[in-house]
Amino acid sequence: MIEVYICEDDAKQLVSLTQLIENYIMIENLDMQVVQAETTPGPLLTRLNNDQQRLYFLDIDLGDEMSGIELAQRIRSVAVDCKLVFVTTHAELALETLQHQLEPLAFILKDDPESLKAQVIQAINLARTRWQKSRPQQQQSLTFKTADQLRSVRVADILYFETAPAPHKLIVHLANAHFEIYSTVKQAVEMHDNFYRCHKSIVVNCQQVRAVNRHTQLVTLTNEEQVPCSLMGGRGLAHYLQVRVND
Repeated sequence: MIEVYICEDDAKQLVSLTQLIENYIMIENLDMQVVQAETTPGPLLTRLNNDQQRLYFLDIDLGDEMSGIELAQRIRSVAVDCKLVFVTTHAELALETLQHQLEPLAFILKDDPESLKAQVIQAINLARTRWQKSRPQQQQSLTFKTADQLRSVRVADILYFETAPAPHKLIVHLANAHFEIYSTVKQAVEMHDNFYRCHKSIVVNCQQVRAVNRHTQLVTLTNEEQVPCSLMGGRGLAHYLQVRVND
Protein backbone atom coordinates (compact mmCIF):
# COMPACT_ATOMS: atom_id res chain seq x y z
CA MET A 1 0.00 0.00 0.00
CA ILE A 2 1.14 3.53 -0.78
CA GLU A 3 1.08 5.86 2.21
CA VAL A 4 0.32 9.53 1.58
CA TYR A 5 1.62 12.34 3.81
CA ILE A 6 0.63 16.01 3.49
CA CYS A 7 2.06 19.18 5.01
CA GLU A 8 0.26 22.48 4.35
CA ASP A 9 0.24 25.38 6.84
CA ASP A 10 -3.10 26.79 5.66
CA ALA A 11 -5.75 24.71 7.47
CA LYS A 12 -8.42 25.22 4.80
CA GLN A 13 -6.07 24.32 1.98
CA LEU A 14 -4.91 21.28 3.96
CA VAL A 15 -8.50 20.05 4.29
CA SER A 16 -9.17 20.72 0.59
CA LEU A 17 -6.05 18.89 -0.61
CA THR A 18 -6.65 15.98 1.75
CA GLN A 19 -10.25 15.61 0.58
CA LEU A 20 -9.17 15.77 -3.07
CA ILE A 21 -6.66 12.96 -2.58
CA GLU A 22 -8.96 10.82 -0.41
CA ASN A 23 -11.84 11.19 -2.88
CA TYR A 24 -9.66 10.12 -5.79
CA ILE A 25 -8.37 7.13 -3.83
CA MET A 26 -11.96 6.12 -3.01
CA ILE A 27 -13.36 6.64 -6.52
CA GLU A 28 -10.50 4.74 -8.18
CA ASN A 29 -10.37 2.13 -5.41
CA LEU A 30 -6.59 2.56 -5.11
CA ASP A 31 -4.38 0.72 -2.67
CA MET A 32 -3.43 3.99 -0.99
CA GLN A 33 -4.21 5.82 2.24
CA VAL A 34 -3.68 9.32 3.60
CA VAL A 35 -1.81 8.47 6.79
CA GLN A 36 -0.96 11.95 8.02
CA ALA A 37 -2.03 15.50 7.13
CA GLU A 38 -0.36 18.27 9.17
CA THR A 39 -0.10 22.06 9.25
CA THR A 40 3.45 21.94 10.70
CA PRO A 41 6.45 19.80 9.68
CA GLY A 42 7.35 18.42 13.11
CA PRO A 43 4.81 15.57 13.29
CA LEU A 44 5.86 14.21 9.91
CA LEU A 45 9.43 13.83 11.13
CA THR A 46 8.39 11.52 13.97
CA ARG A 47 7.26 8.76 11.59
CA LEU A 48 10.13 8.63 9.10
CA ASN A 49 11.30 5.31 7.70
CA ASN A 50 12.05 3.74 4.34
CA ASP A 51 9.98 0.59 4.80
CA GLN A 52 6.84 1.66 2.93
CA GLN A 53 6.04 3.32 -0.37
CA ARG A 54 5.50 6.94 0.66
CA LEU A 55 4.15 9.86 -1.32
CA TYR A 56 4.58 13.35 0.21
CA PHE A 57 2.66 16.47 -0.78
CA LEU A 58 4.50 19.47 0.71
CA ASP A 59 3.90 23.20 0.72
CA ILE A 60 7.16 25.18 0.51
CA ASP A 61 6.27 28.20 2.64
CA LEU A 62 5.06 26.51 5.83
CA GLY A 63 5.09 29.61 8.06
CA ASP A 64 7.54 27.75 10.26
CA GLU A 65 11.23 27.86 11.06
CA MET A 66 11.54 24.89 8.74
CA SER A 67 10.58 25.41 5.10
CA GLY A 68 9.06 22.77 2.89
CA ILE A 69 12.39 22.37 1.11
CA GLU A 70 14.19 21.77 4.42
CA LEU A 71 11.45 19.33 5.42
CA ALA A 72 11.90 17.49 2.13
CA GLN A 73 15.66 17.23 2.77
CA ARG A 74 15.01 15.70 6.19
CA ILE A 75 12.49 13.29 4.73
CA ARG A 76 14.72 12.32 1.81
CA SER A 77 17.65 11.59 4.14
CA VAL A 78 15.66 8.74 5.71
CA ALA A 79 12.91 7.79 3.27
CA VAL A 80 15.27 7.66 0.30
CA ASP A 81 12.76 5.90 -1.97
CA CYS A 82 9.84 8.23 -1.28
CA LYS A 83 8.18 10.43 -3.90
CA LEU A 84 8.03 14.20 -3.24
CA VAL A 85 5.44 16.58 -4.68
CA PHE A 86 5.61 20.31 -3.95
CA VAL A 87 2.30 22.22 -3.91
CA THR A 88 2.95 25.94 -3.64
CA THR A 89 2.33 29.48 -4.86
CA HIS A 90 6.07 30.12 -5.23
CA ALA A 91 6.95 29.20 -8.81
CA GLU A 92 10.34 30.91 -8.40
CA LEU A 93 11.42 28.20 -5.93
CA ALA A 94 11.21 25.34 -8.42
CA LEU A 95 14.91 25.72 -9.31
CA GLU A 96 15.88 25.61 -5.64
CA THR A 97 14.31 22.17 -5.24
CA LEU A 98 16.54 20.95 -8.07
CA GLN A 99 19.64 22.60 -6.61
CA HIS A 100 19.11 20.61 -3.42
CA GLN A 101 18.89 17.41 -5.51
CA LEU A 102 15.52 16.51 -4.01
CA GLU A 103 14.29 14.88 -7.24
CA PRO A 104 10.67 16.02 -6.90
CA LEU A 105 8.09 14.02 -8.78
CA ALA A 106 6.07 17.18 -9.52
CA PHE A 107 5.93 20.91 -8.77
CA ILE A 108 2.31 22.04 -8.60
CA LEU A 109 1.13 25.66 -8.43
CA LYS A 110 -1.97 26.48 -6.40
CA ASP A 111 -3.12 29.37 -8.61
CA ASP A 112 -5.70 27.43 -10.65
CA PRO A 113 -7.89 25.04 -8.60
CA GLU A 114 -8.95 22.95 -11.62
CA SER A 115 -5.38 22.65 -12.85
CA LEU A 116 -4.25 21.78 -9.33
CA LYS A 117 -6.77 18.93 -9.14
CA ALA A 118 -5.62 17.47 -12.46
CA GLN A 119 -1.95 17.75 -11.53
CA VAL A 120 -2.45 16.13 -8.12
CA ILE A 121 -4.21 13.19 -9.78
CA GLN A 122 -1.46 12.99 -12.39
CA ALA A 123 1.20 12.97 -9.63
CA ILE A 124 -0.59 10.12 -7.84
CA ASN A 125 -0.76 8.03 -11.00
CA LEU A 126 2.83 8.83 -11.91
CA ALA A 127 4.03 7.75 -8.45
CA ARG A 128 2.15 4.45 -8.79
CA THR A 129 3.64 3.86 -12.24
CA ARG A 130 7.20 4.64 -11.12
CA TRP A 131 6.97 2.25 -8.17
CA GLN A 132 5.49 -0.44 -10.38
CA LYS A 133 8.36 -0.15 -12.87
CA SER A 134 10.95 -0.31 -10.09
CA ARG A 135 9.66 -3.58 -8.64
CA PRO A 136 12.06 -6.53 -8.91
CA GLN A 137 11.14 -9.08 -11.57
CA GLN A 138 10.61 -11.82 -8.97
CA GLN A 139 7.66 -9.88 -7.59
CA GLN A 140 5.83 -10.00 -10.92
CA SER A 141 3.88 -13.20 -10.22
CA LEU A 142 0.91 -13.99 -8.01
CA THR A 143 -0.13 -17.16 -6.20
CA PHE A 144 -3.82 -18.03 -6.17
CA LYS A 145 -5.62 -20.63 -4.09
CA THR A 146 -8.15 -22.53 -6.17
CA ALA A 147 -10.49 -25.27 -4.96
CA ASP A 148 -7.81 -27.94 -5.04
CA GLN A 149 -4.37 -26.32 -5.48
CA LEU A 150 -2.11 -23.29 -5.21
CA ARG A 151 -1.49 -21.82 -8.65
CA SER A 152 1.31 -19.36 -9.47
CA VAL A 153 0.63 -17.06 -12.42
CA ARG A 154 2.74 -14.33 -14.00
CA VAL A 155 1.06 -10.93 -13.74
CA ALA A 156 1.74 -10.37 -17.44
CA ASP A 157 -0.33 -13.48 -18.29
CA ILE A 158 -3.50 -12.25 -16.59
CA LEU A 159 -6.05 -10.57 -18.87
CA TYR A 160 -8.75 -9.67 -16.37
CA PHE A 161 -10.77 -10.73 -13.34
CA GLU A 162 -14.54 -11.16 -13.44
CA THR A 163 -17.05 -11.80 -10.70
CA ALA A 164 -18.24 -15.41 -10.72
CA PRO A 165 -21.89 -16.50 -10.36
CA ALA A 166 -21.06 -17.93 -6.93
CA PRO A 167 -20.68 -15.29 -4.19
CA HIS A 168 -17.20 -14.24 -3.03
CA LYS A 169 -15.53 -15.81 -6.05
CA LEU A 170 -13.73 -14.40 -9.10
CA ILE A 171 -12.87 -15.87 -12.47
CA VAL A 172 -9.24 -15.24 -13.44
CA HIS A 173 -8.98 -15.00 -17.23
CA LEU A 174 -5.72 -15.85 -18.99
CA ALA A 175 -5.09 -15.89 -22.74
CA ASN A 176 -5.87 -19.61 -23.09
CA ALA A 177 -7.43 -20.59 -19.80
CA HIS A 178 -9.46 -19.44 -16.84
CA PHE A 179 -10.00 -20.58 -13.26
CA GLU A 180 -11.93 -19.54 -10.19
CA ILE A 181 -10.56 -18.21 -6.90
CA TYR A 182 -12.09 -17.11 -3.63
CA SER A 183 -11.71 -13.34 -3.70
CA THR A 184 -13.52 -10.06 -4.36
CA VAL A 185 -13.19 -7.31 -6.97
CA LYS A 186 -11.77 -4.95 -4.33
CA GLN A 187 -9.13 -7.51 -3.34
CA ALA A 188 -8.20 -8.09 -6.99
CA VAL A 189 -7.44 -4.38 -7.48
CA GLU A 190 -5.10 -4.48 -4.50
CA MET A 191 -3.12 -7.46 -5.81
CA HIS A 192 -1.04 -5.40 -8.24
CA ASP A 193 -0.70 -1.82 -9.47
CA ASN A 194 -1.42 -2.95 -13.05
CA PHE A 195 -4.93 -4.03 -12.10
CA TYR A 196 -7.68 -1.46 -12.66
CA ARG A 197 -11.39 -1.71 -11.89
CA CYS A 198 -13.19 -0.51 -15.01
CA HIS A 199 -16.61 -1.94 -14.15
CA LYS A 200 -18.40 -3.09 -11.02
CA SER A 201 -17.66 -6.71 -11.98
CA ILE A 202 -14.45 -6.38 -14.03
CA VAL A 203 -10.80 -5.70 -13.13
CA VAL A 204 -8.48 -5.49 -16.13
CA ASN A 205 -4.73 -5.88 -16.34
CA CYS A 206 -3.56 -2.57 -17.82
CA GLN A 207 -0.66 -4.37 -19.52
CA GLN A 208 -3.22 -6.27 -21.57
CA VAL A 209 -5.39 -3.31 -22.64
CA ARG A 210 -5.24 -2.44 -26.33
CA ALA A 211 -8.03 0.16 -26.52
CA VAL A 212 -10.70 1.89 -24.44
CA ASN A 213 -13.88 3.01 -26.21
CA ARG A 214 -15.81 5.27 -23.89
CA HIS A 215 -18.69 5.60 -26.39
CA THR A 216 -19.43 1.87 -26.60
CA GLN A 217 -18.16 1.41 -23.03
CA LEU A 218 -15.94 -1.49 -24.05
CA VAL A 219 -12.29 -2.31 -23.33
CA THR A 220 -10.44 -4.26 -26.01
CA LEU A 221 -7.68 -6.54 -24.73
CA THR A 222 -4.55 -7.75 -26.51
CA ASN A 223 -6.25 -11.02 -27.51
CA GLU A 224 -9.09 -8.95 -29.11
CA GLU A 225 -11.53 -9.97 -26.39
CA GLN A 226 -13.78 -7.14 -25.22
CA VAL A 227 -15.04 -6.52 -21.69
CA PRO A 228 -17.47 -3.86 -20.42
CA CYS A 229 -16.45 -0.67 -18.65
CA SER A 230 -18.57 1.93 -16.91
CA LEU A 231 -18.55 5.53 -18.10
CA MET A 232 -16.42 6.64 -15.14
CA GLY A 233 -14.32 3.47 -15.24
CA GLY A 234 -13.51 3.95 -18.91
CA ARG A 235 -12.55 7.58 -18.39
CA GLY A 236 -10.33 6.71 -15.43
CA LEU A 237 -8.71 3.80 -17.25
CA ALA A 238 -7.96 5.93 -20.32
CA HIS A 239 -6.39 8.60 -18.12
CA TYR A 240 -4.30 6.07 -16.23
CA LEU A 241 -3.02 4.50 -19.44
CA GLN A 242 -2.15 7.94 -20.84
CA VAL A 243 -0.08 8.73 -17.74
CA ARG A 244 1.82 5.49 -18.22
CA VAL A 245 2.52 6.29 -21.87
CA ASN A 246 3.80 9.77 -21.02
CA ASP A 247 6.07 8.49 -18.21
